[in-house]
Amino acid sequence: MLGVRPVRRTLALGVCYLVVVASQAQRAQSTFIAASPSHRSRQNDFATADSALQAVWDVYVDQSKTKVRGDNKMSPPRVMETIEMLSPSPDLCRVYPFAEGKRKGQSVVRCVQRDQDNDSVLSAFEVTVNTLDGIYRLMSHHMGLSDIEKIYDVLKNIEEGDRKVAEDESNAANEAIECYTRVLKSIDRNSMLESKVSRGLILTKRSQAFLRRAAYHQKELQALVQDLIETI
Repeated sequence: MLGVRPVRRTLALGVCYLVVVASQAQRAQSTFIAASPSHRSRQNDFATADSALQAVWDVYVDQSKTKVRGDNKMSPPRVMETIEMLSPSPDLCRVYPFAEGKRKGQSVVRCVQRDQDNDSVLSAFEVTVNTLDGIYRLMSHHMGLSDIEKIYDVLKNIEEGDRKVAEDESNAANEAIECYTRVLKSIDRNSMLESKVSRGLILTKRSQAFLRRAAYHQKELQALVQDLIETI
């Protein structure tokens, strides 16, 4: 049997926290409750200074919802990839796929905090999240993981650069180039980031942004020449 006791609700991500007592065999079958938000917690409810040193997180990402709607919304595989990239260490945050397949709407993410020594469950909660900002809040605020700000800033610049490249404006291409340039500078300052973000991929993205800007300039030049011809 599972002993479940609700301890706090919070606005952030619409999460209801639980304390769960379970055996190791019940890892993927733990009871999770999603609740309506009531108030925002400004403290990390799970990882205290003492427990954080002795705890690891198992994160299960539902893969049954394949359709993604809305700008900047991530597919379940990309949610898994982003969590893995933001994690300061694969030993502290282990990510697994699972298929819920019973709920409508967004796929769910289940987070289980375990004791490193005996693998017992310390706490657990469930959330629906499919954006970079939401995943960052989940991992930094609710899971209490540190040293993820730099990789978050890098991923945020990549996301913004990709969005700007897709816009049909010359200024947008310039902004995309600036975003990718900031990513490259971050990688130059911190070589550890290159193990998570491919420099070659960012260079390719920036080259595409330069090409997009050149195409806009070509159109502007052609328009100016046409106006000149009509004036003459």
